[in-house]
Amino acid sequence: MKQNLKATGERLYLGNLPPVVERAHLERYSYACKFVRDKDVCDVACGTGYGSKMMLDSGAHTVHGIDISEEAIKYAAEYYNGKNLTYEVGDAEKLDGLQDNTFDLVISFETIEHLKNSDRYIAQIFRVLKPGGSLIISTPDRRLASSLYPLRGKPNNPYHIHEFTHDQFLNFLRNKFHVVECLGQAYVESYLAFWPIQVLLKTICYVFRRFGAYRVIERTFDVGTGLSVEPHRERKDMIARFWIARCIKMTG
Repeated sequence: MKQNLKATGERLYLGNLPPVVERAHLERYSYACKFVRDKDVCDVACGTGYGSKMMLDSGAHTVHGIDISEEAIKYAAEYYNGKNLTYEVGDAEKLDGLQDNTFDLVISFETIEHLKNSDRYIAQIFRVLKPGGSLIISTPDRRLASSLYPLRGKPNNPYHIHEFTHDQFLNFLRNKFHVVECLGQAYVESYLAFWPIQVLLKTICYVFRRFGAYRVIERTFDVGTGLSVEPHRERKDMIARFWIARCIKMTG
């Protein structure tokens, strides 16, 4: 099975993608692992299951992974299995097989930008969380993920339907949740996120790509200050390539 895996960059099979991409994913799950001990956890859009297994090994009471890809779920069940770790094929906008008020914690990384109905998705997560339960969710910032968005009016990535800026992301979440903390990965200076500057730098690097110029883009925009998950309050004048929000289900 490993030899036939389709690597698109949108679903991570460890060992099949560049180290920068893998580390970004693993750092997000490492952050989530701080909150899982003795919790019943749902990993929405769990992909190949490596993150679900990380959370189980970090002390979660149970972990239930859901992904729309049957291939990914089969892979997860084979390579990242364990006691109290289950997987199922399912749609993040429906979660039909899950009962109300079931989980202490829902994790959903790099999911919302792929969905047609983000309101339905967030309502389903709200439904399956216990009162006072937590959501940890991430998404790329549109200003860095899609430098040509102001001209094209749509994401650069063909797998993305809707991308958010920092403020749009948090305001959307606040319709249902109390946002406890906002964090980011790969912070860059705000002026570098200005689309004409991005386009100019990336064009120059493309022209000189045979001389290794793309490494400049990786250091500047893909890695920035580093891939560790850092609180936004410590880098208020910068923009992160990825935003991670930790939220609490509001009740009453």
